[in-house]
Amino acid sequence: MYICYLDESGVPQKNAGTTPYFVLLGLAIPATSWKEKDAEIAEILNAHNFYGEVHTAWMARMYPEQERIPEFEALPGPQAVKLLAKNYAKKAAYVHLTLAERLASCARRRTGSARGPTP
Repeated sequence: MYICYLDESGVPQKNAGTTPYFVLLGLAIPATSWKEKDAEIAEILNAHNFYGEVHTAWMARMYPEQERIPEFEALPGPQAVKLLAKNYAKKAAYVHLTLAERLASCARRRTGSARGPTP
């Protein structure tokens, strides 16, 4: 038996949304290993202090507001969140991470960053 996850992005009608694309993705995981896979995902999320739902589009884009803060990469997570998250609600779960850290977490690589927990 398999556990299947389906997710969509965009809208199927032409010219109805902000993107001309509609994507439907399915992922099937053997029921015997889903707990193991879930634990792996939780480990990655916890290692990078993620909270809430993860959206790849928000992970992979650049945040110009981070570039305006001198030495943003050196800020502890809570300080980065305080400076940015209040103005960027959709990015709140990711704004404490640099682009490199976000991309590394998507690729399941450790960046070695010691960001603190988010408030």
